[in-house]
Amino acid sequence: MFSPGFCFDIGDLVCAYWPYNVCTSFQNQYELFFGTIKDIKINGYTVEYDDGDIVNNIDSSLIFRRPEFLFSIGDTVQACWPMNAQNKNCPERYVRFPGVITTYNADGTYCVEFNNGLCANNVREMWIQKYNTNNTKQNRNVDTKEEEDIFKTTFPPDPSKAASWDVETVCRWVDLLGLKCSDEFRENNVDGKLLLDMNRDILMHDIQLQKKEAQLLANKIYRLKNPMTNSGIKLPSRANEYV
Repeated sequence: MFSPGFCFDIGDLVCAYWPYNVCTSFQNQYELFFGTIKDIKINGYTVEYDDGDIVNNIDSSLIFRRPEFLFSIGDTVQACWPMNAQNKNCPERYVRFPGVITTYNADGTYCVEFNNGLCANNVREMWIQKYNTNNTKQNRNVDTKEEEDIFKTTFPPDPSKAASWDVETVCRWVDLLGLKCSDEFRENNVDGKLLLDMNRDILMHDIQLQKKEAQLLANKIYRLKNPMTNSGIKLPSRANEYV
């Protein structure tokens, strides 16, 4: 006898894709949402999402057990800035800044509001430590006095305010990408407004960057203008296979 292989029970807390998103190509196509298993049928699970939406016949491949979070909402922590931590060439890759956990994400990451008001939406648990004033050097994960000073006084530039960056802020942003071309930006007096108008061709011809650097920066500039968000977009059904 064939078994569909159900691995969840009614009442289990889960994270699940929104089936109609998966069928459509867009930026948040594979965003996960919190939910609860409400029923089990031969064609799949019925999931009630935390916002009240209910979908029937969801395949088990679209559902995952809800992660166990090590930190709690409201915890005072020290966390890496995600763009730094993802860049192996960033000189401040694992410098942790003080902040507070504001919410959980269904993919197991956290939202962190740093002490200067800067927010990060997808901070991995491995980048977070409890704030410990009795052992600050270890928790900050810094090895030099210079990095300790950075932790105390300097935060990454706020990407939501890129249009208002001055030339030195643009150069710092470029440095944090691990690139060695901030002098070219300084010589060309590139501020935030000019930066947001740049594309690969301008970076290559006007700033005289190599093709690889120009393409990387063009991609990062695109992200500044089109930031990824945790808006929880759910597309309406265009088919009846899940209804």
